[in-house]
Amino acid sequence: MRNPHLHRRRKASGAAISCALLLLSTQFRVDATIDVPAQLHQLQLQNSASRGNGDTAAPQVVLTNVPDSLFQRLSEKSVRWDALSGYLQRALLWDAGLVMTSEGRLVQVYVPCDEDMSVILTTFEAFRGKDCPLGTCESTMLYFAESTCSRSTVWKAAQCGIHASEKNATDIVDAQSSSLWSEDGSLSSVPDVRLYKHKLNDSAGSDGIEEVVGSDSTGNYTIEADVLFTINQIELFPATIESCPSDPFFVAPCIQFYDLHESPENPWCLPKRGGFVDLWLDSEISGELMASDNSTTPASSLSNDVSTGISGESVILVVLFILLAAAVGALFVVHVNRMKRDARIVESSPTIFESATTMRSKRRTNGTRNMLYSYRNSLSESRRRRSIELTTFCADAKIASRRIAYDSLTFDRLIARGANGEVWRGTCGSQVVAIKQLLPEKRHDESHVMLFSNEVRLASSLEHPNIVRFVGLSWNRVCDLCIVSEFMEQGDLSVLLNSKRGDELTWGKEKLGIATDIAEALAYLHGRQPIIIHRDLKSLNVLLDNRLRAKLSDFGLSRERSSDDTMTNGVGTLLWTAPEILRGEAYSEKADVYSYAIVLSELDTCLPPFTLNTEVSERRLTTMQLMHLATSGEVSPQLRDDCPISLQQLTAACASFEPNQRPNALEIVFTLRNIARTMKFDAAKSA
Repeated sequence: MRNPHLHRRRKASGAAISCALLLLSTQFRVDATIDVPAQLHQLQLQNSASRGNGDTAAPQVVLTNVPDSLFQRLSEKSVRWDALSGYLQRALLWDAGLVMTSEGRLVQVYVPCDEDMSVILTTFEAFRGKDCPLGTCESTMLYFAESTCSRSTVWKAAQCGIHASEKNATDIVDAQSSSLWSEDGSLSSVPDVRLYKHKLNDSAGSDGIEEVVGSDSTGNYTIEADVLFTINQIELFPATIESCPSDPFFVAPCIQFYDLHESPENPWCLPKRGGFVDLWLDSEISGELMASDNSTTPASSLSNDVSTGISGESVILVVLFILLAAAVGALFVVHVNRMKRDARIVESSPTIFESATTMRSKRRTNGTRNMLYSYRNSLSESRRRRSIELTTFCADAKIASRRIAYDSLTFDRLIARGANGEVWRGTCGSQVVAIKQLLPEKRHDESHVMLFSNEVRLASSLEHPNIVRFVGLSWNRVCDLCIVSEFMEQGDLSVLLNSKRGDELTWGKEKLGIATDIAEALAYLHGRQPIIIHRDLKSLNVLLDNRLRAKLSDFGLSRERSSDDTMTNGVGTLLWTAPEILRGEAYSEKADVYSYAIVLSELDTCLPPFTLNTEVSERRLTTMQLMHLATSGEVSPQLRDDCPISLQQLTAACASFEPNQRPNALEIVFTLRNIARTMKFDAAKSA
């Protein structure tokens, strides 16, 4: 069986955003570094800048079939297909490995397992020195496989597969005379990516392929060598230098294979989703969701244009979805009736999880809050009793030992509000405390309550001078769960840096102490077994007391390190997020170190991240554009000219593009202590 990992291109992992804005001049040979979704986003930005009058306008894609993978992705976001821009539509199709035939039918592309679609763009090194003469278009320095190129070489270099059932499809054009491979270049116009096939015969070199892959079965995995497929960026390109195009483009060869389940050793999988496309999708639909009709269902994601020429497969899909929706509706009615019954039971029979305190809280908002059970609270209680996780949480002896009577808390003033939670200044007995709860609208969602209980459990296990001190937890009902922690009088670091007092801070006095406190907290988290990654380190989550001692807070996104822990939910804050995380790679403690570098830049400049970078200030880049530059290593946090050289070097090291080149938290602490000693020595010497 052939190994699809042979002659693999340099890995462009995740969404490969690192390649997105390397807009290389056509005066230089392009080296297979294109990232299609990121380049499509760049075209969209160019089109927006020209107000739609440029050459990069992207018409919307009309679908004749909707594969399950695409339908599921649209359903996850509850977004209509025709509500997306033509650029994002093409990026979604590419990211999912869906390529169109000449008649607009989508065909699934498979790649080596644990790879994304960028792997299919094979480099010129896979053909150099092989039995495959390469032509060169001098005007664009485009390399391509000439007509005499050995099919065996192309087969071995291919990094994608198409199911063998497609080889006889009439809507896949036979491209016998065109090139089997060409190296990619930057997208100067909206690509028309299509799937083609190349039927092989003896003169075309099928015998050579037989020698490589064999004609017999390997176990239950059978390969035939009579067809090669290609994925073309533009229309067919004759394999001659006389027909050179004006711009470089890619042609990616793909082999054919049989059913995936026929061999446990089968190396082909669906492409891995890229983090960049998910970010782009979230960004684009954020406005669409607010304006869309609430009654819109995922089944309406097909455009109106599709309805006139919709295929039988899509009709069946829509009918099945309608039937499924009706069944879900019926189940929902039954579920609500059961909840009402359970609510009556809960209201008359208190559970072991209910507090023995009085039914009146001392919380003050506009008056005394009535603590009588409502139907929604009973519904939440009923769901909670069904949850093994929440039941275990409530019964945990360690949790119970830190529990504070809910009736002993007062909620005096709302001081912060986020996407999921709110923080109050309050009192617990005679002590001033901070009290964090879920937002009222989130408290009756069992999934949110369960996630918040995980945050409570983690916070209760942390004990360090530079971690906000956990006082206890409290609940009257599980939906009222709250974290009680020490109150930090000076608020968060961003408030200090944005105030007049921020301009008075110096590295010789306050700033170095704050930086060291944060590093000490990271060293504590990263030194735990298993390692705890904060995942949302930024100035907003660094709190200060009256002595400007810094402490880390907000562990809602924190979790123990996992081998498959990626940015699937868009966690963290964009400009503080490490490049590898935005590319969809796994989290490690080095992602926190990158975020720490951004916090150091905030400390030094008293400005938002990257504000002093000339490319940012002169071009007035958006956050998404700035993200492209940061994740490709083209921009790093800029400090003030008067910042000590040692701190500039430390910041640069922490912001290294490669995670393994960043220091660990303990090394940062030692470096800062040495810097502090040097500063004290220099100050004493000058005095």
